[in-house]
Amino acid sequence: MILYINLIVEKENSDVAVPKVLDVFKDHGKVSLWKMKYVEACGWPGVFEQLHTFSNTNEYVDGREFYSIVTPKIQIIDGTFYAYDTKETEPWLTLEVNDCTDIIVITDEDDIITALRHIYSNSESAPIQGISPAPETQDSGANSEEKSETSNVDTNGPVDKSDQRD
Repeated sequence: MILYINLIVEKENSDVAVPKVLDVFKDHGKVSLWKMKYVEACGWPGVFEQLHTFSNTNEYVDGREFYSIVTPKIQIIDGTFYAYDTKETEPWLTLEVNDCTDIIVITDEDDIITALRHIYSNSESAPIQGISPAPETQDSGANSEEKSETSNVDTNGPVDKSDQRD
């Protein structure tokens, strides 16, 4: 079962939030391959730029290298990170960071969710159906547009019929 947890981080602790979350993944995170998208980071010159490069090139990054870059000296502002077991095509974990203080973790590993609940007592978590921690594909937007064009459901929201005449 895929589990979801939303961690709310205090602004004054946002610089250590992602490294603290990575520590929960222990060796599994360090032996994984990581991919990232939409990364915005700041901190040590020359180091945070590596995250931007990995994000822009969609390269796999060795877990140990990833952990050596993501330290309290680097602040992750935004980004989505995917952890893959070697030789697997689907990630075992998705980590999404929004505005430094909102972190979403999606995984099927109960022990990770439990550990994060203990660290972040104000977090919200729930099992989720029909979702994968896998990244979106390039063409997923086109497919969703095709579906909405052929659907009988109005995707533009509610229609105000008060001024329409019969």
